[in-house]
Formats: sequence, C-alpha cells, structure tokens
Amino acid sequence: MKRVCNISEFLSIFHEDKEYLKEYYGINDFPMRNDEVADMYELQNCLDLNYSEAEGFFISYNVPHIGHEIDMLKINDEHILNIELKRELNKDDGLKKLHKQQKYNYFYLKTLNKKVIIITFVSESKEFYYYDQGNQKSIKVERNFVKEMVQAFSIKNHLLDIDHLFEPSKFLISPFNDTDRFLEDNYYLTDQQKTFKKEILTKDKEISIIEGKAGTGKSLLLYDIAKEKKQGSKILIINCAQLNTGHIALNDKNWNIITTKASEHYSNYSELNYIFIDEAHRFRPHQLKKVLQMVKTHNVKLIVSIDQEQYMDNIEKNYDNLTTLKNNAEYTHVNLKAKIRTNPEIAAFIKNLMNLRNKSPITYKNISTEYIPQKNDWYTYINKLSDNGWKYLSFTPSRNNIPYHRYCNTYYEFNSHKVIGQEFDKVVIILDKSFIYFDNNLSFFSNDFYYNPRQMLFQNLTRARKEIKIVVTDNLNLFKEINRILNGA
Repeated sequence: MKRVCNISEFLSIFHEDKEYLKEYYGINDFPMRNDEVADMYELQNCLDLNYSEAEGFFISYNVPHIGHEIDMLKINDEHILNIELKRELNKDDGLKKLHKQQKYNYFYLKTLNKKVIIITFVSESKEFYYYDQGNQKSIKVERNFVKEMVQAFSIKNHLLDIDHLFEPSKFLISPFNDTDRFLEDNYYLTDQQKTFKKEILTKDKEISIIEGKAGTGKSLLLYDIAKEKKQGSKILIINCAQLNTGHIALNDKNWNIITTKASEHYSNYSELNYIFIDEAHRFRPHQLKKVLQMVKTHNVKLIVSIDQEQYMDNIEKNYDNLTTLKNNAEYTHVNLKAKIRTNPEIAAFIKNLMNLRNKSPITYKNISTEYIPQKNDWYTYINKLSDNGWKYLSFTPSRNNIPYHRYCNTYYEFNSHKVIGQEFDKVVIILDKSFIYFDNNLSFFSNDFYYNPRQMLFQNLTRARKEIKIVVTDNLNLFKEINRILNGA
C-alpha cells in the first residue's frame, strides 16, 4: 500500500469492516491475506504497542520499479525500520530463508543512506530475529529489545511519502556501466526477472528467448544467467554490437565475449555448453543460421535477448530473427514487460517527443532544452556539459549529405551504435533542421540515409537513467514544439 497506516487503526477497521479499508485507503485490492493480518495482530499484542507507537507504517509496500514487497516499513529522516511477518519457521531451512529475506531487504533499504533496522517476527513462537549488518547474520533477540527500538523510533516524525526515495539506478545496474557491482553480485533482479530466470533454468530447452523493450532489463537477465552458468559450464557470449569498456572488463576477468563478425570465424563451438546472444535482433540472418547449425551439431544450448523494435537501419528491421529462432527448435520464450531502468518521466517524454499526440500529465523536472543558433557554439557548450558529467550521444554517421553529420565529431566517445546496452545518468542530444514534425510524428527531412535517424534518436534517449537535455540548433520550430511538451501545452 502506498498510504501510510497506523497499525492499531488498520486492525480495528479490518475486524469491523474489511471492505471499508479499500475505500478508506483508496485501494482496489486488499494488500494482505487474512493470516498475514493475524500475524500483524499478534505482533501488536506481543509488543503492546500504543497508538503513537503503531503509527507511520507502510504495509505490504512494493519497492517502486522492482516489485519487491516489504511487509512493514517506517522511515524518518535518519532511520528505517522494517518488520517482516512470518507464521512459523520451517525446521529444515526456515532460518536460512529468514536470513535471505532480511539480506535482500537490507540491500534495497541501505541505498537510502539511512540507518537500517530489520526485524522479523515469528507469530506462532512469538520470536524476534534481528539482522546484524556488521556480521551479516540473523540473530534471535528478546521482546524488550524490539519494544525499545519501536518506542525510540516513534519519537521522531515519520515520512508520509517514500516512493521518491527509491531511485532505480541505486539497485538496478547495467553489466557494462556497473561492471564491478555486477561481478560482486551487488544487485538484485526484479520479481519478474527472477521468475523468468527460474523458468529458463528449469526447462533448459535447446533455445531460450528473453524478449523485452528498451529498459526492461533483458541484458542484465541474460548476463546474470550467463554468470551462473559460467561457474560450471563453458560459455560463449556473442554481442551484436561493438564491444564496450564493460565487455572488455569482463573479458579481462576470463569471460568469453565476441562480436557478431568474430562469431563467423569462431571454431570452438564443440567445446561449449551454452551460447548467449545479446541484442539478437541485430544478428544478420546468415550469422544466426551458422550459430543455429552449431547448436544442433554440437548439442549446445542457446539463450538470447531480443527486441525487434530496436533496429538501427531498415535492413535490420526486416531480419525477423524472433520467428527464425522459434521455428528452429523447441524453445522457452519469456517477455519482460515492466520498464525498470527508465523512470516514468523519461519514458513519458520520449513517447511524447516521438508523437505529439502522446501527451502526459507528468511534470517534467529532469528534461531540459537549449537553443543554439547556427554557429559552432554547440561544440563549446557540449564540451562544458561533458566536463559536468553529461554524456553527449551523437548519431552514427551514414551518408555524407546529411546535415547532422557536423555533430558526429569523432572526438566524442559515444554514438548510437557504441552505446547499445549501456546507460548513463545524464544524456545530452543535439537535434537540428534535419528533424521535423509531420502529422504529429517526429520525422527526418528525407529518406536518403542508411542508419535510421529516428531509431538512433530513440536508442540514444533510452540510454538515460535520470536526466535528458535536448540541444536544438537552427530549428526554432522544433525547439518550440519540444518546450510545449515540457510545459504541458
């Protein structure tokens, strides 16, 4: 539930009129089962909480963008109190599961830069377990220990709104931009990613397909599975784009990542147990055909990530590798739906920028624009932004007669093809007179190109985690339209 609750009030209304709770808290579906409410009732009785001590809790709180649920959560300016409810502990692995849950919660909550207190209450035995962060252990504690903590916590004012505290970038990573965190397992998958991972590993079909649009975490899931398989199997990862610094760092740690071009000359398929293909929608049909032949010849398992909407040129658009994969063998196909990397503001802006009809009531606080006349001032300005943490993402040059090529200076590190699979906190884009709105759709002034400018723009914008800046040059009409989007006009 998103609304802060008083446990005493909540339980009282629940026992008198459960249906009224939905109206009172403005919810359609009740967040807790009856046995979970009974556990919370036992907790209140065991701690003998008064009304003041019972206030300020979020119940069945779902961490934004993740889907991870926390039973009871209370936050003030300096501290976080998390209480988890359990009916009983399984004799064989109950304490192990309890510890794993506390460890998960600690990972999510420590990103808020506050002191974290995690308690688990077992209602049948009336036992309390405290997460010892220093030793990373779950230890049994006395009732009075917990009572004193809750009392001390209730003295300070609690926060009424906490969604904004959970930034996805704090615990959702890219294997390429956060390589050290990835290798150290300093990240967690969403509930949907965990479910799909289990499905892929359990079924272990000849081909497994991870489909998902930009920002859904398909590459992270693919590399997470590869990291697990790497422990006991021989693997190969084919990256359908240029290798970036993250790929190189992984290869330095004895990973086996190659480009699509290198895959044509690869000769050790017989030694492999698994082949992984990232961005498989970019794989040329003859290259994919060879890999599929190797899969059958050498009894190798194939796991791929794919998004056929993220093409860079019109030739890629027609590959239809998803159909080829499905027609080749028995397969497992999962489809990641929720966008976990892109925050709602950025997602809404991109959608509206691409089509003016896609208006959103969102207030844009992290999107900005600048207008620079037709001079070389853009170069100085981009350098200044780069010095202040912005990543300038240019388009990949294609044909010489396209005006925007003047902004594709090789001095800059990143273009549309080099940033595939990567993400950055602050992204800056330059748009010029090449871009116009035609029938409300953002379009390119001609069809004389190789790499599709609209698709490259989409690719670059979806690399942003937190902020986007659009620099418009020599196109005041476009500048006006973008600012109308930002102003809700």
